[in-house]
Amino acid sequence: HANVLKNNRNYKAVLDLVNRSNADLIVLQEITEGWNGEIQSLAKAYPFFESVPGLEGSGMAVFSRVPFEDVQVLHLDSSTHIAIAVKLNLQGRGVTLLSLHPPTPITASKFENRNQQLREAATFLNSVDGTKILIGDLNTTMWSPYFTTLLRASQLRDVRLGFGLKTSWPMPLPSFMRMPIDHCLVSADVEVKNVQIGAGIGSDHRPLIVDLDLP
Repeated sequence: HANVLKNNRNYKAVLDLVNRSNADLIVLQEITEGWNGEIQSLAKAYPFFESVPGLEGSGMAVFSRVPFEDVQVLHLDSSTHIAIAVKLNLQGRGVTLLSLHPPTPITASKFENRNQQLREAATFLNSVDGTKILIGDLNTTMWSPYFTTLLRASQLRDVRLGFGLKTSWPMPLPSFMRMPIDHCLVSADVEVKNVQIGAGIGSDHRPLIVDLDLP
């Protein structure tokens, strides 16, 4: 997962990151029209994708090596920040991934929209069966009561448990001064093998790289 930063032009760094990670699923956020054109080359290795560009950091894309059984572009609040939910079938096992990027809570309305997205995300995930993964720049740390409520309401757990803080924002501050606001949450049937913060890509966020096992 990477918040690429809407005005970042270091497209090569992001594409190189994807190639190095050799991931099965790629989630990119703050996708603009410019970014949308640049990431279409990923379709060669990731032929199943949904990319929705947007203004002011509201766009996002999900690329997969595994076919989508279903794709939904969700509007969970009154902002332009969409969410994308994809359902995969892994050898008969249903897996739902929800990519979420609520607004930065810097005004009263954005604060409420962020909190509404977190509430609606939990409601949506509780409405689907099978394995569940929520990933994205959630614009909150794990110390926030709204994050705690999200965990409790969705019955998901934070992949960081046992792996350290893995701070991601803001660049270019050193790791001990950054905050962990890029998150991945998983259902109880998922085993977390590793959590890493990737190298810089020209964004104000570091990428989040998670290795998950579905035993």
